[in-house]
Amino acid sequence: MATPTTRARLTAELAAQIKKLAATTSFFQHEIAAALGLNQGRVSEVLSGKRFPSVPPAR
Repeated sequence: MATPTTRARLTAELAAQIKKLAATTSFFQHEIAAALGLNQGRVSEVLSGKRFPSVPPAR
């Protein structure tokens, strides 16, 4: 039986990193998710404004 992959918990800090990576790289959502240890769906929620809409991109 395969061991489940550990995923990071989505925080405001990670949301800021997601926004920064989306704005400053040509990464696709799944690439941002992999880089940060998240599910692609969480990246989509942040970028669409469903989660952490008031958090600015990281500096």
